[in-house]
Order: sequence, then C-alpha cells, then structure tokens
Amino acid sequence: MPDDDLSEKEQQLLQHLLDKELEQKWAATLAEKGVHRASPRFSLRRFRPWLAAAAILFAGAFGWWLWTSQQPKAQRMASVYLEQPFAMNEALRDGQSSSDPQRSKSLQAYRDGNYRESLTLITPLLSENRAGDYFLAGLSSLYLADYDNAAGYFQQARSIEPGAYADEINWYLGIAYIMLEKEDLAAAELDKVINSSSSRNKAQARALFDALR
Repeated sequence: MPDDDLSEKEQQLLQHLLDKELEQKWAATLAEKGVHRASPRFSLRRFRPWLAAAAILFAGAFGWWLWTSQQPKAQRMASVYLEQPFAMNEALRDGQSSSDPQRSKSLQAYRDGNYRESLTLITPLLSENRAGDYFLAGLSSLYLADYDNAAGYFQQARSIEPGAYADEINWYLGIAYIMLEKEDLAAAELDKVINSSSSRNKAQARALFDALR
C-alpha cells in the first residue's frame, strides 16, 4: 500500500514502528561488539534534593519580600542603616583604651560581628556602671534585633555619662524606637541628631524623621 493511501495518524504509527525496529537493530549491532547501552531515561528522583533546596530558597526569599514590603517606610530605611555596624574601637571606650582583658575580648567579638559573644562578655561588667560598657551592650543588642534591651542599654549609658557617645546614642536610640514602632520617642531622638552640630548622621536622621510623618 502506498504511503499516500495512509492517513496521517497511520503514517505516524508506521514511522514509529520503523524507528523502533531501527533502534533494536542498532542495539543488537552494538551488543555484538560488546557495547551495551540503555536508552537514557529522565529520573525526577535524582533532582529531588535540588528541587527541594530551590523551593526552600524561593519560600525564604518570598517570605523576606513579604515581610519587608509590609514594614512601614521608616522601618525599612532603619533596617538599611543597621546593615552598616558602628565602627567601635578601643579609643572610643570611655575616651581611653581599656586594659581589661574581658572588655577587650568583648570589643573584639563585636568588631568580628559576633554580637552574641560580645554581649555575653560585657554583661558581667555592667555592674561597674561605665557608659562605654552599656553603649557596647546596646550596639550588640541592636544588631541582634533585640531592640527593647538595646534601648534600655543606651538610656543607661546616657544616664551614667550624658556627654559620652551623645550623638551616637541619640541616633541609635532613634533607630531602636523606630523598630519598636514608638514613633514619638524615635522622632524626639532623631530631632536631637538633626539639631546637633557634631553628628555625622544629620542627613540620615532628617530622612528618617520625614519618613515618620
């Protein structure tokens, strides 16, 4: 029967049978030469770990986007500023270098980004009522997202020595209050930064202040 007399579906079936026969002959020829090759098969099981990892990453990214998109503008801005930790150094510790080994270790842990260890090391020394210790505890808590305790430490540092770290405490206390959604308290702290003649964060404080309105 000529191919023209076959329907399109019948021609496709015939071509499939011919291809299958040709494949079998090719496999037999290879087998005679000692080559055994199975037709490649796609196995979804091999890719399950990768697919699971991709799903987790996607879910995490989506969750982060959803959380940040629902944050008030001021909190989103404050979160960006918190990505740049304050550069604390020995000379800034109460205006002088500290010879205490535990204070030095706490400061080094902070500078290494290990804020939990920094806070653990400095906490026993808070009983000595040094503004620098409370300021460091406040910074460590702030970067651990423990904003309530951070605010308390900053306030204590201010009460011990009002002139120590004044601009920095005003700025970071304002950020802590923003993250705690205490807009009025945050605005009061940011206003101090805006009106300070020595603060390095005047422009950022103005932007945050405006975002609260």
